[in-house]
Amino acid sequence: MLHLSVPILPEHIWSKVSAKSVATFTNDPAGQIKPVGSGPFVLTERKAGQYLRLTANKNYWGGAPHLDGVEFRPFASPEALSQALRKGEIDFADSLEANIFEALTGQPGITTVSARYGAFDEIAFNQGAALADGTPIGDGHPALKDKRVRQAIAHAVDLDALVKRAIGGHGRPGGGVIPPMYTSLHYDPGADRYAFDLAKANQLLDDAGYRKGADGIRTMPDGTKPLALRLFARSESQGSKTTAQFVAEWLNQIGLKITVKTISEDQLTEAVATGEFDLFEWGWGVEPDPDYQLSTFTCEQRSYKEDGKILAGLSDSFYCNPAYDALYAQQKTQVDPAERAATVKQMQKMLYDDMGYLVTYYYDDLQAYRSDKFTGFVHQPDPDGVLLFQQGTHSYRAVMTVADAAAAKA
Repeated sequence: MLHLSVPILPEHIWSKVSAKSVATFTNDPAGQIKPVGSGPFVLTERKAGQYLRLTANKNYWGGAPHLDGVEFRPFASPEALSQALRKGEIDFADSLEANIFEALTGQPGITTVSARYGAFDEIAFNQGAALADGTPIGDGHPALKDKRVRQAIAHAVDLDALVKRAIGGHGRPGGGVIPPMYTSLHYDPGADRYAFDLAKANQLLDDAGYRKGADGIRTMPDGTKPLALRLFARSESQGSKTTAQFVAEWLNQIGLKITVKTISEDQLTEAVATGEFDLFEWGWGVEPDPDYQLSTFTCEQRSYKEDGKILAGLSDSFYCNPAYDALYAQQKTQVDPAERAATVKQMQKMLYDDMGYLVTYYYDDLQAYRSDKFTGFVHQPDPDGVLLFQQGTHSYRAVMTVADAAAAKA
């Protein structure tokens, strides 16, 4: 229960909100209902697109925080975020781009942290888009249903190069879908890793019958359809755009014609829901308990229909394997941590062997703060994890001004 990302919710509020109306439920202090919570800070003011303002809860059961309040502000560009921190207009900056992070490192009054984080980015494949009941949807390329094609793609992508070029070296090459920060649950393929090998990738496709035509583009084994694939990148992420460009170049070298298109995350969500894609770049933040992440590959989490409209489930690859689903059900009932961890790793190995995702990298969260103003941040995990945006409220309760910290020592 202490690992829940969403804490227990008040029944007297949420029992009155139907499944259909939850998407439009405001829960906004400017509306009819004020948000209900029991954390160390309480939301007191919100202006859409400008800020969220929270005030300290002096009666918090774990002890009142040292700060009077916290304000969250969104920024339209990485450069604007950086300038606001430099000028002291804000005190903390999260999810910095690598070049911005490097430029801030060593600046007076600013401390930068390349923090270990429980998240990954991936290249996802349309493995046969369908509704949860198995009804086919979308227009994905049939070649991606073939595990051998996905494995060839895995061999054609240089993960070490992506870590350097897409995220400035602030991360590690990918493997299983549970990040290595969760050491007891993480699957490391080790010697079975899909090594970067264009010759191996070409050989796999040749052996599977995907021959190159006179134009160098491969076709389906029956010769009827070229392997021309769409690869979507996210406009909000420079790392996503960089990854997509490099992946396209590598895949072109093995006879796949890749067209990269950059779209917003909202547009990509819609395309995924209806199965109208071939490949895309995105990522996940993974909770300490693996159940949620593992559920995203189950058959029942594929898209579904409601009032005649196709809506997205948690699955964005449409991977569906009854053997995997059986293991998912098994791990939900295992109370011995070691036994459950073994099942979780077995599931990740199955996904890796089937190439359910090509996990490109586990990225660090690049953070910076005004160390001339604030101190007391707590890493999660210790000693090199994130300072804020943690599983819990540790730093928010521990942070204090430099002046207050000095006075407490006096």
